[in-house]
Amino acid sequence: MTIGKDDEEFFRQRGFGVKIGFGERPALIVIDMLKGFTDSNMPFGANLDNEIAAQKPLLAIAHERNIPVIFSTVIYNDHDLKDAGLWAIKMKGTLTLKAGTPAVEIDPRLDMRPTDSLLVKKYASCFFGTDLVPRLMNQRVDTLIITGCTTSGCVRATAVDAVQNGFRPMVVREAVGDRSKSAHEQSLFDLNAKYADVVDLDETLQYLKTVGHNRPATRWTHTPMPARERKTNDHNGWLPLRRYSLPGGGQGYYPRAVSLRRLPASFRRADGRLDDVPAERVQGDKGHAQNLQVLARRAAALLSRLQHRPVLHQRSHAAGDRRYTERNL
Repeated sequence: MTIGKDDEEFFRQRGFGVKIGFGERPALIVIDMLKGFTDSNMPFGANLDNEIAAQKPLLAIAHERNIPVIFSTVIYNDHDLKDAGLWAIKMKGTLTLKAGTPAVEIDPRLDMRPTDSLLVKKYASCFFGTDLVPRLMNQRVDTLIITGCTTSGCVRATAVDAVQNGFRPMVVREAVGDRSKSAHEQSLFDLNAKYADVVDLDETLQYLKTVGHNRPATRWTHTPMPARERKTNDHNGWLPLRRYSLPGGGQGYYPRAVSLRRLPASFRRADGRLDDVPAERVQGDKGHAQNLQVLARRAAALLSRLQHRPVLHQRSHAAGDRRYTERNL
């Protein structure tokens, strides 16, 4: 089955197929490239040599740049395949995907490393009945690079669930395959029209090479608080406050000495210049800010206490920045 130009033009005129675009923090998922699917002699198998060849450079770059990599497999543990549900009735090939059999192992031609994640699923979508969403959210992923098989089955189901869960699904054309050529082409056409971006291998490789989220961040170092500012607050003195960028936008202020004593008194960049403390970089200063969420909660609590109190502005010529102080905190 070949998608005609008339179909493409019809969908384009109706506003389908608008490009989503790559995001800033990708993860690479390799769907069901297990021996039971890559061995053409198996009931579920097909010749996926070309797809494996396309997946190899994607894996190499992802490993090189510390981009999260997730492999998925299908494993049924129950002897009578109760954990396969009605799928065991619909497709007799599920009998080959029992736990402990070679069929559920990842194809050895793919470079699966100990640092990669293995996602075990029972059905088509990598999202259904798994913890894939919290895994991706924990790593702040916004873009899912989708490869694997089959295009009309597990790849399609995963792409649809990805966009429904707020991730940008990028299906790499050369790195997904199917037992049926017509089903493969129709699925790619429909995915690109409604649910995902179908992207070329070269375009994806270039993106992974240049995406900036995993480049070294600006180094921040702790500057000890001057002795004259190190006094504890007795509710009668002046308390210096430091401006802080809150997660999700907005700004707040936290005291240098009282509510956040475990945090550094102030921060300087490696070049020695004082600057505001970005939320993402506070977390990376080991030994000072152990938990960004704790910082946000404490800053929010402090703001609620300060909202009805006057804040006096003073100019500090020694530090070269504005100090925010309040009396009677």
